[in-house]
Amino acid sequence: MAMFLQKQKTQPQSTGTIIRILPQHSSRRQHLAGPSDAIATNPDSFLEAYGPIGILLFIAAGVSVCWTVWLIVLNVRPKETANYLMDTADFDDGHFWLIIDPELDITMLNAVTLGALAASYVNVLLKMTVLRNSNFRIVPAGPSWEEMSPSLIARAPWLCQFLHQAATFWIELTGYYGHYRKFWNMLFKAGDIIVEAVQLHHLLEAGLSTTLAYGYTALIASSCLSQAYFILFPVAHTAFSEVLVDTVFDMFFAVVCPIILVLHSYTTFDLDRALARLYLKVYFPGSFQRQARMQSDPVVTTLFRFAFDSLRTLTWSDLVIRVTMNISFSYRLTRLVEVIHQRRKRLRTSSAKLAKLRTQRRVPCWVGALFVAASVFVLVYTNKCISESQKACELYPQCVAFAYRWDRQDVCPCLALVDVDRAPKTYG
Repeated sequence: MAMFLQKQKTQPQSTGTIIRILPQHSSRRQHLAGPSDAIATNPDSFLEAYGPIGILLFIAAGVSVCWTVWLIVLNVRPKETANYLMDTADFDDGHFWLIIDPELDITMLNAVTLGALAASYVNVLLKMTVLRNSNFRIVPAGPSWEEMSPSLIARAPWLCQFLHQAATFWIELTGYYGHYRKFWNMLFKAGDIIVEAVQLHHLLEAGLSTTLAYGYTALIASSCLSQAYFILFPVAHTAFSEVLVDTVFDMFFAVVCPIILVLHSYTTFDLDRALARLYLKVYFPGSFQRQARMQSDPVVTTLFRFAFDSLRTLTWSDLVIRVTMNISFSYRLTRLVEVIHQRRKRLRTSSAKLAKLRTQRRVPCWVGALFVAASVFVLVYTNKCISESQKACELYPQCVAFAYRWDRQDVCPCLALVDVDRAPKTYG
């Protein structure tokens, strides 16, 4: 629909005129120019194009590529990944963790989608390096009205007018300087919070560490409050601040939090691997002492399995949540890179004739109050889920892992029972 964005020269421009931040050229030249057109003179260095923040963005994109590729390997070969990560491949014939492979169709679709996301992060790296002197455009520029198909205009002028208005409204809604950009950011943030709340519910049902649960909840609450701040206390030209803050939150949810989960699981697991390997050399095959799983702490072993499985895509809902969160982060990271490049180019280009920025419509304050209420609710909900489940399960010390639920049924939602005395006082 971008081809319908510019009207005939004899017609007056509508209020939805595209706001450009590039030097103004003729319409034909704008049509020929594209993202792949390199600037022939005065190419920008990396720091000139992105500044010091570009280094952080480059690192973030690189970490995202590595993490996404590792997730692909983890979901395709979960048993081998767990053994390599925890150095347990030599024990129990490689079945130390008793991991069952997921369904093939989910695994293949997950690998394809994660591969596409990794490619999007690579695209960000390319834009920041070999393609940084290309003409990035925050708003797409379509062909002029004269360049449209004359036959289409003659046969269906109403259709052309409708498509033109729809495309103009879309750019006004999603464009960096669009009149309704704040509404787009608000809707995008609301969708993110819904997905993050569903993910929080999954984490609570998985019975992970309370520290991780509270930390994830605090992150969601902070994300809600940041959006409420931008709505309740708007300042002039906060588009860059909003994009930057939202990108940071998206990276935490999509990349940083799963990495913290892996590190937490790795540090809490304890196994005397030297003793287990000694038993493999001393005892004959089939003996009880060769079973390394029997020598490990069943509590930490079980908790690691729960944490590791939370990184896997085992159901279709897991696939939708993971893909949605990563798409959101990839979209915002790409947008942030383009915005920084354009902003710094504007500051260095004194001769450019730039279009005047129009006032962007504010989001009603009551919407900001809803985000504040959402942040309070998610904190209260998580605290009640954890406290209610701990109260219901305190009579069952054998239950080492239980789901966190707020159902008021006084029933312990136990997930794993460990009833063993590893150090009996007597042998009679």
